[in-house]
Amino acid sequence: RGWLSALLAPFDDARVAGAFARQLPRADSSSVARLALARWQASAATPRVVRFDRAEDFSALSPLEKADACSFDNVCSCVRRSVWRRHPFRETDIAEDVEWAQSVLGAGHALSYAPAAAVYHSHERGPAHELRRTFLIHRRLHQLFGVRALPTPLGLFSAWASQLAVHSRLLLADPPPRDGRTREVVRSLGLAVAWPLGQYLGGLAGARGWGRPRPGGS
Repeated sequence: RGWLSALLAPFDDARVAGAFARQLPRADSSSVARLALARWQASAATPRVVRFDRAEDFSALSPLEKADACSFDNVCSCVRRSVWRRHPFRETDIAEDVEWAQSVLGAGHALSYAPAAAVYHSHERGPAHELRRTFLIHRRLHQLFGVRALPTPLGLFSAWASQLAVHSRLLLADPPPRDGRTREVVRSLGLAVAWPLGQYLGGLAGARGWGRPRPGGS
C-alpha cells in the first residue's frame, strides 16, 4: 500500500532526476537468492539521496565509490520526464540504469532511493546464466568506472573458497525441499563458483578492452 506515492515523494525536490524502490525477496525464494539480493543497494531499509555539487567531487571517488554512488535500478523506478528527454537511456548490453545515473549525476541532478516503495523481486537463475550476466555487468562497471572487484587469480580463488563456504552453510541451515534437493545443491554451489568467476573475467575483459557494449538483453 502506498507504493506509488512513496516512489513519487522524492520528486518534491526539484533536483531529483530519478527514484528507485526497494526490492524484497519472494516468499518462496531460496536462501542463496535472499543473500544475493541483500548485497544490493536496492534491498536496504534506509533511504538516501545522492548528488554532487561539483564534478571534481565525483572524480575524486574511488572506482567502487563511483559505482556505489551510481546505484540505480530500473526494476522499479521513476524518472523525471524533463531530465529523461535530455538524458535518455542508451542501448547497451546491460546496466543502462547505472550508466544513466552516471549521466544525470554528472549533470548536477540528484538520485533518490525510496525504500518505502517496495516490490517483490528475486530470481532463481542457474550458474550459466549468472556467469554470463555477472561477466557483462563487471565488464561494464570497468568501462564506466574502472571497477575490478577481483583483479587477480589469487583474489578469485579466495572468493571461491569464501563463497563455497557461505553457500554450504546456507544449505545446511536451510535445507532445500527433499523434492529437487540435489538440483538445488548443485545450483547453489555452482553459483558460488559462477559469481566470482564472472566478476574476475568481466573486470579482466574491461581492462583489456575485450568486447564492446552492444544492444542486447540482460
